[in-house]
Formats: sequence, C-alpha cells, structure tokens
Amino acid sequence: MINISTFQEDLLELQDFARRLEKFIETEQGFVDGSLVIALTSKFGSGKTTFLRMWKSSLEEAAEEEGKPLVISLNAWESDYYGDPLFAIISALAETIQKKDEKSAKKLRDKAKKLGWFAAAAGNQVVKKLTGIDPAETANRVKSKEAERTGSEQHIQDTFSIYEGRKRAMQSLKEAIGEFVSSSKPWVLFLVDELDRCRPDYAITYLETIKHIFDIK
Repeated sequence: MINISTFQEDLLELQDFARRLEKFIETEQGFVDGSLVIALTSKFGSGKTTFLRMWKSSLEEAAEEEGKPLVISLNAWESDYYGDPLFAIISALAETIQKKDEKSAKKLRDKAKKLGWFAAAAGNQVVKKLTGIDPAETANRVKSKEAERTGSEQHIQDTFSIYEGRKRAMQSLKEAIGEFVSSSKPWVLFLVDELDRCRPDYAITYLETIKHIFDIK
C-alpha cells in the first residue's frame, strides 16, 4: 500500500477542501472563547488519516509564512491502553516544541510530572480502599529518604489536599501552555486521528481532556 503524504500525490483533489478548512478555522477562532474544536467524520476507510497526513505536510511546508500554525499530530489509539490521555497529549506537544524551544518543552514536562504525582496519589487511595494495601506508604518511605538528602519533606496528604494540589498543578500546566502559545505562533493546530478506533469511554475522555487542558486562547 502506498502511503500518500502530499497533495501532489492526491487523486481526490482534497487540497481545495483543506484550504477552505484553514480559512474557516482562521475566521472562527476569533469568535470563540478559549480553543476551537472541530470534528471531521466519515465512514471507515474513506481516507481521513490520509487527508490529515497530507494536510499536515502542506501546513508544515508553509510553516515559515506569517500566520501559519504550529502543527502537532496525535494518534489517540496509540495511547488507548494507557488510560489517561493527558500525558500522551502533553508528550506530543513537548516533543514538537523541543525542536524549536527546548526551555518551553522542559517546562511543560516538569508541570506534567507534578500533575502526574497528584494523579498517582489519588490512584493510590483507590487501591488502598479496594485491597487494604497502601502503595503511598511505600512511596513515602522512599520520599523520606530523598528528603534526608535534599532537606525537604514530601508526603502524600489527605484526599482534599490531593484534590487542591492537582487543581493547582493543572492550572499551572495550562498557564505554561498558554505562555508558549502566546509567545510563539499565531495559533497551534492539533490533528487528532484514530478516535474511532479507541474504546468509547477513552475516546470521550480524550475529547474532554483536550477541551479542558486547552481551554486557552
């Protein structure tokens, strides 16, 4: 099978549709609060993935032109087994940014790691309730040893504190993304593919995550 990757190879003449879609996005993004989310739908095997591949290639070729977006491609199905799409999304963002701005990429990864710690803490409480085993207790022993070396203390706290901590960490991550977007390109375009191959609950979580984490201009 030939992997068509540019509009020059396209026999369905979809380049005109891509241009109209770009114009639509450029116009509509000025009339929404936060991010603009658009869905492209058609039956299985109709060429959605090929279109996204050709469109991404076209946008990247014109990336040096003023007003062209930073393009980030995501395959939702590849992280379907993981459970939490947030880290897959941030990882793809950081990987793309790394090529242009290593400092911003590191900042995003650090913010995501902090958020991941609170997610793990919440998960540990669920495990303890179901099994009677407290994974956090072991983690705290490790952290206390680390604290002895660094002179700081880090302990997993009560449920409410974990909630507040995660909320602050999420806000901090969103602010880091917002800083990058406002200082780099006029806009950032995420192309999410293979949602229809994911488990229904994961596909919904994926969309909800995108909506929440990218609720920024």
